[in-house]
Amino acid sequence: MSSRPTRKWFRIIFSSFFLATIGLVTPLLRTASSAHHASKLRSTSFRRHLSVVFQSGGHYGKNAVHFLLQRTFPEIDIRYTLVERNTRLVPSEYDIVAESCPHFQRHETTPCRYTSGAWVQFSGEPGKHYRDEKWCPHHEIPLVRLDTTLKYYAKVHPETHFIWAPYACDGVPRHKATLKSRNLDNFFDRPFLIAWISSNCVSYRASMWRALKQVADAKGVTGVHALGKCENNMDSVGNREARGSNPSTYSKYKFVLVMENYPEPGYVSEKLVDALAGGAIPIYYGDISAAKLIFNESAFIHIPSIWRSVNASIAEPPSFENFVLAAEYIIDISRSPYLKDYLITDVMAKHERLPDYEHAGFPSIPFPPECLDLSEALIEEAYNTEPIVLALDALRSRIQPLLWPMLKSSLQKHV
Repeated sequence: MSSRPTRKWFRIIFSSFFLATIGLVTPLLRTASSAHHASKLRSTSFRRHLSVVFQSGGHYGKNAVHFLLQRTFPEIDIRYTLVERNTRLVPSEYDIVAESCPHFQRHETTPCRYTSGAWVQFSGEPGKHYRDEKWCPHHEIPLVRLDTTLKYYAKVHPETHFIWAPYACDGVPRHKATLKSRNLDNFFDRPFLIAWISSNCVSYRASMWRALKQVADAKGVTGVHALGKCENNMDSVGNREARGSNPSTYSKYKFVLVMENYPEPGYVSEKLVDALAGGAIPIYYGDISAAKLIFNESAFIHIPSIWRSVNASIAEPPSFENFVLAAEYIIDISRSPYLKDYLITDVMAKHERLPDYEHAGFPSIPFPPECLDLSEALIEEAYNTEPIVLALDALRSRIQPLLWPMLKSSLQKHV
């Protein structure tokens, strides 16, 4: 009988100790659980990558799109997917679509696959390819239009932010070191005179080429080569270098015929970059007011400037006789001491301040600003100009909720 009180007190003491232990441990467990939940929430509440899908040739604008998105979300990893013909890499989830001109849709097995959500337009082509009604039928208007030509920018939906992005600016960052310090020591030892590479046989391009060949033959000048599909007179038509129009091909020539597809306002293609990077003197037909914002105009021969210098009467479009007049000047200068005046090692246009793009009639400075010869301070200033700021703000407000679901949920509650 005497042991029962002892056992009773033992149970009381043990129960008290157990309850006390539970009282101490439970808050600790709750705290640990809360900390784990908070950590998990933090890791999932803000996504650290942005998924971009290219369709209908949008990948041709990858550099411009990347500079734009990198500025909008500097801490985010940007992942790109290219949808090409017969590809199996087709993402089901994406944040933004980058799309180019409708005529690129023919390259894809299932064009216009991505039509919902945010998207941007890119065009490195002449204005005739714009054809607004042929772009993929998206549910939203494009946030931004990056375009190398200014022909149709006024027709874009007013809520779409237009940025002038000359396609030349795609190649400049890759060749900038060469463009700022060209090695021309052996220029006069180059074996050939003029190169022309083109697969798009526009009539006025062919006319200029024929004029050059005719005048060169008449004056006994050799080394005038058409390396592409148009007017080809060299076996290297199938050569990979020739098809790529890369600078190593042009390094064998003193001149390169550079004629834009169409002489439209603002249209400056990669052709001028390739010729200059190859150390050649471009024979240029295009928008000189746009080209000289990027390059030193003293480094190339501008065909319309030849006509103006002799007060020639120019037909519209230019006649073959007009091109013969320009060809006479070029063949003569190739054998003149004045040729050295075009041998400029640093061919980038110099800007001590930002170009006055508005006064010049352009909707923005050339984008990305990194394609200009600007100081770091001026590049930062360029990104703070109104057209670019408005585009960045539009992208940020539309895409940031996708990266931060908590913000998206909060915004939806207040709608």
